[in-house]
Amino acid sequence: EFEQLKAFLKWCHTRGYTEGGLDTLLAEGSKRPDESTTTNFTDEDLKLIFESKSYSEGLLFKTPHYHWLPLISLYHGNRIGEITMLYIDNVFQVEVREGNELKKIWVFDIENNTERQQRVKNKRSMRIIPIHQTLIDLGLIKYRHELAASGEVRLFPEEEPNRKGNWGNKTSTWFNHSHD
Repeated sequence: EFEQLKAFLKWCHTRGYTEGGLDTLLAEGSKRPDESTTTNFTDEDLKLIFESKSYSEGLLFKTPHYHWLPLISLYHGNRIGEITMLYIDNVFQVEVREGNELKKIWVFDIENNTERQQRVKNKRSMRIIPIHQTLIDLGLIKYRHELAASGEVRLFPEEEPNRKGNWGNKTSTWFNHSHD
């Protein structure tokens, strides 16, 4: 709202309706420098949410992405949009060497692919991430295989990018409102 007022005051100034600089006063007064706009979850908050019967039994979820996206973000620290935009083929196995042994591990491939509307924040955001074993144990790979068998191409088909091309808004809004 402050940004909209700021833009309006600039518009007024360019047309001679007000004196200049009013928009900068509003911007400076809208937020104190030491004031945070976000509240972080504590360890206790996270346990309360993710170890609850409601979460573990899927009682909160109309669709699978409500279950998986917060869990993946919890275990990997990814932005919700990075995970939401994944296709099934962005989840695959790679061989890694552990000592003298070759081992296959499951990974997420976060890529920039304009044809698929997959955008990353910057070049360093493109990466391959080993999937946490807990997510595999909870059934993420099984979920991936079920989607592939049904002919689905996206990992979270219920999510779509918004008008600005950003992914994950539905899930983010749902999570914020249901865990406020």
